[in-house]
Parts: sequence; C-alpha cells; structure tokens
Amino acid sequence: MGFPRLAILCIALLVNAGCGLLPPQSGGGDWDDPDRIRVSTLADDGSKPVADEVFDILSGEIAAQRGEFDAAYVYYMNAARLGDAYAAQKATRIALHLKDNQRTREALEAWLRLAPQDVGARQVATLFYATQGDVDQADIHLRELFSLLSDQGDTKYILIAAVGSAVKDVRVQTELMNRLTSAYPNRPEVHYISALVAAGANQYKTATAAAKKA
Repeated sequence: MGFPRLAILCIALLVNAGCGLLPPQSGGGDWDDPDRIRVSTLADDGSKPVADEVFDILSGEIAAQRGEFDAAYVYYMNAARLGDAYAAQKATRIALHLKDNQRTREALEAWLRLAPQDVGARQVATLFYATQGDVDQADIHLRELFSLLSDQGDTKYILIAAVGSAVKDVRVQTELMNRLTSAYPNRPEVHYISALVAAGANQYKTATAAAKKA
C-alpha cells in the first residue's frame, strides 16, 4: 500500500479522539453507506485508488472501535478488494466474531489470495473449515501450514498441535491427523504432533500408537 500504516493509525487515533468530527453512530447517516462518501484518487501510475484504500481502512478501524461491526466488515472488505491483506485479515476476524460463515468464507478467501504464505491465515482456514466439517479443505490448509513451518524447529509442533487441538469434533480431528501422517509417513515430527493432539482429546491409545512412531 502506498500510504504508511503507521500514518493511518495516527490519523485514526486523532480522529477518534475528536468526538465532534465523528459521523453519527447509526440511523441513516452517510456513515452507514461507504460508497456515498468515498473519494477516489488514483496512484501516480494510475493503477490503484490509494485514497479509497486509506479511507476504507481508517473507516473500518473507527467503526470497529465503535462496535459497528457490520459497517467495519464492509469497509475492510472494500480495502481487501483493492489488494490489502491486512484489511482482509480484519474482515475475517470480524466475520468470525459475528459467527457469519458466508462472510467469513468470503473474507478468508481474500486473505489467502492476498497472503498465501501467512501462517495466521492458514491456521484460521484450517480451523474454520474443520469446524464446518469440510475435512478436504481443512486438510489442504493444514498441509500448507506444515510446509510453511517446516524450518521453525520445535515451534511448528506447538502451532500445528494447537490448531489440531482446537478442533472440537474428535472425528474431524482424528481424520485430519490421519491424513497428515499419511502424507508424511516418514516424518517423526508429524507423528509427534498427532500424539500431542490425540492426548489433548483424551485419545490415549491413539496417542501412544502415534508416539511410538515418532
């Protein structure tokens, strides 16, 4: 993005501090309709509407602080469509907070498209799809996560096991670990991760069997 994020944050804090400058909370004001007050200004090369992106991120930050999460989601997604991965992440987390699966999927797909090597995006994707019972999609993102963390030493055990353990459906959790160990049968660390997850779910026989292969 052509505008420093620190500058955006500073502007957000200054504007939020000046209560008289804030638009109405809700109820028919322009604040509820982002497209009515956005100002478009192209970058020097004409490739990206920089002012739109800055406006949407700033507005999303303020709306979120005010607890207006539906409006915040719209603003962040507008910025995400302009190519901002940070905005896509924020939109994803807001949609998760709202427990809106459709909007979560939309924002998450944008986040993954803009930042395919973001560990956080892969963690969220794995857990989201696992919670939805979509083992195929969860498996894809779990493998990507394992690949991204391949050079992280012991850290990867903790991060991947934490994701696996967060899956509350034991059937889905077991299937994910089985797929991971089948994909990497000769990697002791994968069996160690599987053992940690199984133990956390009180599946002690499975944990013992996996630990013996680690």
